[in-house]
Amino acid sequence: MELLSKSKTGKKERPVKVLQFGEGNFLRGFVDYMIDIANEKGEFDGDIVLVKPIEFGTLDRFHAQESQYTVSLRGIVDGEATVQNRIVTSVTDVVAAHEEY
Repeated sequence: MELLSKSKTGKKERPVKVLQFGEGNFLRGFVDYMIDIANEKGEFDGDIVLVKPIEFGTLDRFHAQESQYTVSLRGIVDGEATVQNRIVTSVTDVVAAHEEY
């Protein structure tokens, strides 16, 4: 699997405007996804820094992909099965609260 990078996705650098405590799937798949869309539409010009508030786990995957990841939406639109993939680039960095205090 090919890793994402800012040079491959053309990520635009923006000021950090959101400090988000938690890096779980729900926050990344909904909140960060919506901020990414707002950035694309020109309605919000800001990036997110995620804070991992728990001790266990690692941020290695985030760092390897320069904090970018793919959200896959699957469902039915007008009676047809649909899949939409979006590379979320609104997260600019992730930090671990316990290691980087």
